[in-house]
Amino acid sequence: MDALTGGGGVREAIIVGVYNTASRIHDYTPTVDGSIGSGGGADAYLDFLADELRPFIAATYRVAPGRVGLAGSSLGGLVSLYGCWQRPTVFDRCGVFSPSLWWDEGYLPALVAADPATAADKPLTIYLDSGDSGASHDGMAATAAMRDLLVSKGWVLDASLRYVLGEGHAHNETAWAARAPAALAFLLDDPDRI
Repeated sequence: MDALTGGGGVREAIIVGVYNTASRIHDYTPTVDGSIGSGGGADAYLDFLADELRPFIAATYRVAPGRVGLAGSSLGGLVSLYGCWQRPTVFDRCGVFSPSLWWDEGYLPALVAADPATAADKPLTIYLDSGDSGASHDGMAATAAMRDLLVSKGWVLDASLRYVLGEGHAHNETAWAARAPAALAFLLDDPDRI
């Protein structure tokens, strides 16, 4: 962030890293996945972020009103997109790194597909990515399908939606760290800041 804001063009931001608990699978998933036998705590986790953590940050630090985003990788990417989709008036920016869209037989893609809402109804800025390597090819096909679904609902590539395919990137922290600066630059773009 220091490098991005120092170079201009990116809004300054407070980034809060929420440490996951031993209940990470439960906290980051919107439903119980029968094949895993766990999950379903995402709404309670989002309540915590919106109703406890966000007011604490606003009371403790110099926070401008407005833009609040979520970002995460893997199951964290799943809950970030789910949170923005379900609460677009609370979270308006989504950093979605290698999301676990397979969860509960594709629950989130089905939810988005069935929702009549469009980009006009949910004015979200979404960064979406995956790699193309490893045993699962990092969910590349499902992530590309989510990109196409969002475009069909009115998100515009390289305007309100940025899609990135990390060539040679697998499902790991090294790949996400390599893609993070460009994701933050897109999500925090501020052409008026020089």
